[in-house]
Amino acid sequence: MNNHYYKKLNKRNDIYLFKIVSLSDKSVTIQININNFRSKDGSVIKRYTLKDDEGKEEDEIGLIKYDIYLENIKEKYYNNDKLTKLEKYMLMLKLRKREELLEVSKGDKNMSEVYKKLDDLSKDKYYALLYDEEEKKAYENKCILEDAIEDAKENGYSSGYNSGYDSGYDSGKSDGISNEKINIAKNLLSMNMTLEDISKATGLTIDEIKKIK
Repeated sequence: MNNHYYKKLNKRNDIYLFKIVSLSDKSVTIQININNFRSKDGSVIKRYTLKDDEGKEEDEIGLIKYDIYLENIKEKYYNNDKLTKLEKYMLMLKLRKREELLEVSKGDKNMSEVYKKLDDLSKDKYYALLYDEEEKKAYENKCILEDAIEDAKENGYSSGYNSGYDSGYDSGKSDGISNEKINIAKNLLSMNMTLEDISKATGLTIDEIKKIK
């Protein structure tokens, strides 16, 4: 599951997909990416496949990718919009309250069995240890920070650095570095990183970051 969006996410998923295709002897390879964030255009599920010049799917390659956005499904649920069976299954990965999970699975034998299995696993300490959430979060934060730094260099540092030739090389360079930190902080704030993590990444104090907000 992908908990945050970052620029290299799609590239990483595509690398995994093509690696699987190259090693597989199956006629069709399907990749399902479960994203724990909203899609930019409001889509709940996106389907991708290779097409020829005429827009027809490439049957010989048999490559299909699905992007599923849990936050959009959750939003439909809380808005009382009708959910497909697939969306209900995906929603069970997002919901935490037992009464909500029971409500979603109600009336469907297979989904009720899924609920029971999820409930049993949540009580099993062994399975809880198999998934290192902190390690995954650290990797995602690293990717998010790299994106923020890249954007800051494009939008902040270069303009501050270049303006230094008008007012003095050293002051311009200093302004560029300062602008870079501010832009990094802005990007990380928009990605919902904590103030403490942003402070560690940029060197700005928490009070300085609050003023940016």
